[in-house]
Amino acid sequence: MPKQHTYVLGLNTYDHDVSACLLRDGAIAFAIAKERITREKHASGFYKEVIDYCLQAEGITLDDVDLVVRNSYILPVPEMEQRLLHQDMPGFLPIAERDDAVKHPLFRSTSDKVVAISHHLAHAYSAFAVSPFRDGVVMIVDGVGNYRSDVMESYPPDDAGSPLARESESYYQFDEANLECLKKVWMEPSRGLLSDEFYNMPGLGALYSRVSTYVFGDWNKCGELMGLAPYGRRDQVGHLLEMTDGKLDVPFWSDENKQPFVLDSGSWDKNPAMRHWEDIAWRVQDDTENVLLARARWLRETTGAKNLCIAGGVALNCVANGRIAREAGFDNVWIQPAAGDDGIAIGCAYYGWLEILKQRRSFVMEHAFVGRPYSDREVAAALQNFLVRIQIDAKRSDNICRDTAKLLADQRVIGWFQGPSEFGPRALGNRSLIADPRRPEMKDILNSRVKHRQAFRPFAPLVLAERMTEVFEGEEDSPYMLIAKPVRPEWRDKIPAIVHVDGSARVQSVREQTNPMLYRLLKEFEALTGVPVLINTSFNVKGEPIIETPQDAVSCFLTTGIDNLVLHDTLVSKTRMHKVVAPVMKTFGDVTTIVAATDVKTIPVQVVGQMRPTRSSVLDSGTLGAYQPGQHLYPIVPAYRKSELGDSYAKIEKKLHKIVAEEPREGVFVPVPITSILELLPMIRVSDDDSDRWDPRMLRSVIESISKRHGESGFLFHRGMERGARSKSSKLPTGAVSREELRDAKSKDAVVLLLFHDNGQSGAWDNVPFWYPSLVFPTSMANQVFNTSEA
Repeated sequence: MPKQHTYVLGLNTYDHDVSACLLRDGAIAFAIAKERITREKHASGFYKEVIDYCLQAEGITLDDVDLVVRNSYILPVPEMEQRLLHQDMPGFLPIAERDDAVKHPLFRSTSDKVVAISHHLAHAYSAFAVSPFRDGVVMIVDGVGNYRSDVMESYPPDDAGSPLARESESYYQFDEANLECLKKVWMEPSRGLLSDEFYNMPGLGALYSRVSTYVFGDWNKCGELMGLAPYGRRDQVGHLLEMTDGKLDVPFWSDENKQPFVLDSGSWDKNPAMRHWEDIAWRVQDDTENVLLARARWLRETTGAKNLCIAGGVALNCVANGRIAREAGFDNVWIQPAAGDDGIAIGCAYYGWLEILKQRRSFVMEHAFVGRPYSDREVAAALQNFLVRIQIDAKRSDNICRDTAKLLADQRVIGWFQGPSEFGPRALGNRSLIADPRRPEMKDILNSRVKHRQAFRPFAPLVLAERMTEVFEGEEDSPYMLIAKPVRPEWRDKIPAIVHVDGSARVQSVREQTNPMLYRLLKEFEALTGVPVLINTSFNVKGEPIIETPQDAVSCFLTTGIDNLVLHDTLVSKTRMHKVVAPVMKTFGDVTTIVAATDVKTIPVQVVGQMRPTRSSVLDSGTLGAYQPGQHLYPIVPAYRKSELGDSYAKIEKKLHKIVAEEPREGVFVPVPITSILELLPMIRVSDDDSDRWDPRMLRSVIESISKRHGESGFLFHRGMERGARSKSSKLPTGAVSREELRDAKSKDAVVLLLFHDNGQSGAWDNVPFWYPSLVFPTSMANQVFNTSEA
């Protein structure tokens, strides 16, 4: 049978925002970022999950793919994988992924069907190859690209730089599929401690990330920094960037910048350095806008081009984009919606299609909805778990847009789940939280009750495209929420919840041909209120990726202040039981696992309470996402250290001791099959500060020795273990669960609570991460334990 399609797979690999893009005959079939699958924001590591997602969505295998093109900005992918083979670098290849990686056919592949390209070249292809323009220029600015020695494309020889200099800015001209580099700006490595951290290098995007680190303690909070900038005072901080005759200079910081955010220094919002942080945010934003505007004008004057394409992480700065669109002199500006490193996958794929396979440009990226669709059956399944069903009322609607518009007009916050997911960092109407912009307090409601983020951060408006210029200043289109516009004065009091402190808004225009469901929702709301605008923010909470699946949507809905959830044409509301169950979930729950466990039949007892893992947990925060129905015996409950629970720990422990004291046996237990714990071992992370205690190799030897003697008996250590102590009855370590106890637990109507024991043990059990007492008890006792307010 002849092959029907030509497939090209593009991959961004190993560092932040791992992603994949699959082309079918030159058009984007599917694209996904790893974070949407693993639920770890900006997920790094191996790329198996994103490949599998795209291939399964298309119904093909890797053998059907004609060409694979990859990029890693750290090193060329073949060299990166060679190093990963003999070096443990968990930041780039987590321990849990190593086995899958080394067995994967693309890992260290020598096939001529697998190629690698450099970073800014991939960004450039992501911008122009899918743009609506046949010719024009390209602006690429980000935090850091490849080393000069690893750059593939030709560039002007007068662009000075050492072999170890890194890409900072790149400027191109294109005509159809032909791309020419006009200019590169390099960052030289800096000296001293942490000199290899890009944000210490002298570059435009690197400086913005340096200020983000200074203000928030995280280089990847540039969006928050942009939102904070309008609160700053003009010229209170000296220039952080200077440009003379096109040459950029990033001087060393003066002594006035001596108030960095320090972890554990108290509330960020109440920090006495806030006024200074606002001022430095204003300064770096203003400096960045001026440099970008000067670069864009240089491009236009040098080439005479009418069309500009933009990509790279700095292209997510919608305020700067707005100035470029209005002031740089181009007729048209198009910005790649996945402008950051997730969009590298698109660029890699189109480099393969155009440059290697020598095909013609024929596809225009008119929207970013390139995830896989979810069926009504999958939506229904997400609502079937018992613990979900008792908290919700779900009804099919004959006119979901009309019914949702009525709820919005009644000031309800709506979780909106439709069609394929958006590719890129912005929620564009298929994985969105939507609300009414007519009341100013709606911004604070969303920030505090749902998003759990800083109060200063603004929300973006959805607007009917045909009414955009009536509400906002400027003719330039903004379908991807990547251009900030001033709100017209006569509209600011009508839609105050989307007006930022400087009178602007990050606009998303909506057209019927690209998102008919969202367009109809806006039309219904307009018919009710006369306002063609809605608040749109990403369907997630602070620190988590945008949701991908119906299960993700249900989990977020049940654990936040979202009033209603719309899944396709199903309208979901919360019942009175939600007020009973929600406190349990808030204290102990990882609802994602519970929702995903709908079809798991081998859980020995009902899992009601589960701790949410944090960055410092012994278990990797991605553990839960790896346990999908049918793949493993059952979802393992993640662990917390006692110190991480704070005051809650003392309350819970006091309650447990009270109940346990009434039990006939000493200690508290949970039955866990040996095989399940062995499955979990690769996901146990060695603590950086106490690696001699948390040694997974020692734990493996202990478990395997017990397993050989006692077969599939479940066991778990508990707080009562003494040095070298043994249970006389079972000849197992105190706290092990015998076969009889397993059978007894299975016969109970029981729930499970698992805590982590932070105290070290000595003797024969040194270096073993002991599991704190888990409790098996009748459901009738559940409220006694979960209601810690009385403890």
